[in-house]
Amino acid sequence: MKFDWSLREEILTVTHRWPLVIIVFLIGCLIGWGISAILPSPYRAETTLSVAYNADAIARNPDDYKNWHMNQLNALAIAPDVLQETLNQLRQIDTYWESVSAEEFGETIGVHWRNTGIWRLTAESDTQEHALQAADIWTDTFFETYHAASSAAADANFLEAELYNQSRSLNQAKMRHAELTGIKDGIETWRNQVSALPEEQPLDATNRWQLLSLVSRAACFDPAWTALLDQAPPAAAPLKDYLSWLDKVIPALETGIEALEIQIVTMESQLVETDEHKQQAFQESRGLSAKVFVERHSESPPTVTRVRESSISASIGGVLALLILLVIWMASITKKSIQRE
Repeated sequence: MKFDWSLREEILTVTHRWPLVIIVFLIGCLIGWGISAILPSPYRAETTLSVAYNADAIARNPDDYKNWHMNQLNALAIAPDVLQETLNQLRQIDTYWESVSAEEFGETIGVHWRNTGIWRLTAESDTQEHALQAADIWTDTFFETYHAASSAAADANFLEAELYNQSRSLNQAKMRHAELTGIKDGIETWRNQVSALPEEQPLDATNRWQLLSLVSRAACFDPAWTALLDQAPPAAAPLKDYLSWLDKVIPALETGIEALEIQIVTMESQLVETDEHKQQAFQESRGLSAKVFVERHSESPPTVTRVRESSISASIGGVLALLILLVIWMASITKKSIQRE
């Protein structure tokens, strides 16, 4: 037998039974309200922060770079030590928190954000008072940690620049040391070359300019070396005058080389010390950037609301009851079709 099903007839049947639909809806609302009374919705306290980011830094992908800093700030807010310190302070003002572990506390808080701008810190609890306590103390602890980390991040940036300058100065000192050492070797070679010449004979122009060129390179605009250059023998002076002059030049070179060696050792030690301080500052910064700025959006106390209102629970219960009724109705239609086939 063919089963003729008509949507119009089914709807007509249901509309004639509208009191049943309303009763089912009201029963569902009552059940939803009862569940909300038995399992009351927790309270949620909320504080707002204002987060800004200095985008002057040059990065290959600025958005990823900024989001990385935002994630670092998020991680700082829910860091284990921040949560533990928050609990420690909460336990000093209310014994309720003695039975709450750091893991349990972490499950009741949340950081809500999409970008820079307004961030929301929320804390949930069974009572309004405890939700307020959690949100207030957690926010204070976060700010204390943030300020310490931000200050360390600024120190790390300063030390990074200082490290660059010290490294540059050290390289310049090493280059100057190598240059003076080469000049000293060049002068010794020059003296060996002219040692066979008669000392009373005037020095030829080639050897004279070769020597003066070496000494001029050592002078490098230094006043003491400039005065030493002014004491160079004239062009017609014999070789012995130049050899006597070298007896002043070579000690000056050796003194300069020794001073640079001491300076290089000192600078290397300072470089290592600065790098250690930078690494320590970076660790204390906890990966936070000095380009991220956080402040309270409002000085007013946290706002408190219920996570779910009883009216919403009742409405959800009523809608679920109607859906169950719909499923039963569809099942009855299917059953009728099977019986008539």
